[in-house]
Amino acid sequence: YDALISERCYKVALGRDADPEGLKYWQDKLDNYKYCGAQVGYGFIFSDEYKATNTSDEQFIKDLYKMFFDREPDQAGYDYWMGQMKNKTSREEVFAGFANSDEFFDLCSASNVARGIYIPGYDLEKQGGINGFVARLYKVCLGRLPEKEGHEYWVNKLIAGEKTGTDVSRE
Repeated sequence: YDALISERCYKVALGRDADPEGLKYWQDKLDNYKYCGAQVGYGFIFSDEYKATNTSDEQFIKDLYKMFFDREPDQAGYDYWMGQMKNKTSREEVFAGFANSDEFFDLCSASNVARGIYIPGYDLEKQGGINGFVARLYKVCLGRLPEKEGHEYWVNKLIAGEKTGTDVSRE
């Protein structure tokens, strides 16, 4: 796991360097497949510490770009997301757009982190566990991180109750 991602989350979302205990907490979540990258991002951007900053929608979008893509927003993308927020799209739904993006998948893959998928409104601990379970199966059984489509497919099947953990491990 690339600690630079956690460091960036701390700096962008919390405006400070990571404390050793906090950094270990997030690394353990990823290393032990309790969460994937999407759930870790949620943990920062929806933390009480971040919420206490009362960030404007404009800054929220900029923070998501920096945290998830490690760059400033392009104008077209920024305008799109601001339009979504003005049309009453929730911050959680906007967050999901970033967390589930191909660009974040590529960044996670380059850092040897399973991106996972984020599902708005679904319990974070449960989805973290399901995402981690699928990523762990790929790593143990296939010796690699999951590809985007496969990870999304299995997580969605498990959450919908269409497959059990046993089914997924057999297939």
